[in-house]
Amino acid sequence: MKNRFYEIILIFITLAIAVLASVIAFYALYGQTFERIFPGNQIFGQIPLRIDSLSAWMILIINFTFITGVLYGTGYLRHYYDKPKNIRIHQLLFVVLHISMILICSVQNFIAFLIVWEIMAGSAFLLIIFESWNMSTVKAGLNYFIQSHVGVLFIMFSFIWVIVQTGSTDFKAVTTFSEHMPVPVSTTLFVLL
Repeated sequence: MKNRFYEIILIFITLAIAVLASVIAFYALYGQTFERIFPGNQIFGQIPLRIDSLSAWMILIINFTFITGVLYGTGYLRHYYDKPKNIRIHQLLFVVLHISMILICSVQNFIAFLIVWEIMAGSAFLLIIFESWNMSTVKAGLNYFIQSHVGVLFIMFSFIWVIVQTGSTDFKAVTTFSEHMPVPVSTTLFVLL
């Protein structure tokens, strides 16, 4: 009974996040780009959240995946009712992963993006190793974690390159940087990102 209550809460939270993000995404698909700029500090600079047509599509795909995942996953997790603490942690991480993936599509500040990326990578890793007693699961989780961090090293290198050249932590600086560089340099930045 208690487990069913938590399942319903997880489904409700997932649907609420998906509906809220999808409404904003649909507006962006119809040409009303969403933008909110949060004040930052000397380290971060301003932290813009922007949802354009491309990020809107990604958000809709993420929401569809999480809605289908929560509907399937609640039934799948019933096999683990004898480990209620693990299930609660899994449910919490599912919500954290959902929010962080939406933020990855909308945060337009290099430093904030990297923080959200790490939250996403950490929560995904912990979700992957849910069956931590199974060594193949732990091995798959470590493989994911290593690949994620190798990828983020390339992203960090390209962000640092843009910040040094433009002095800005806003994603719009990539456009400014690319417009003033030769094509091979811009292409290298694109490949690193």
